[in-house]
This record gives sequence, C-alpha cells and structure tokens, in this order.
Amino acid sequence: MLRSFDVSPQLPAGYATMLVAALVPPLWRRLMDHRVLAHYDGDATLANTGRKLRDV
Repeated sequence: MLRSFDVSPQLPAGYATMLVAALVPPLWRRLMDHRVLAHYDGDATLANTGRKLRDV
C-alpha cells in the first residue's frame, strides 16, 4: 500500500506520463530538477545523485 504525506514531494503528472518523460533525460531534468532543489531548500548536495558512488 502506497501512502502519501503532505510533506512528500509530488510528481507533476501521473506515473504513465512520468515514465515517458524518464525515457527522454533532458525532459526529465527540465521537469524534475527544480522540484528536487526546492525539496532540499536549494542544497543539491543533499540529493542522492549517485555521484559519490562514481567518484569512489
């Protein structure tokens, strides 16, 4: 069962639309990057981008 909380970030569209957007990375970034930054109050270092794993 999926639960939603008011403080959780929300997708801008439904799952099917977001699946299509994920197939086009520039579109995904345009839709999501500003939402991720807003969720973390502008601190991009708090987002898990996987860069730490690649840098090791």
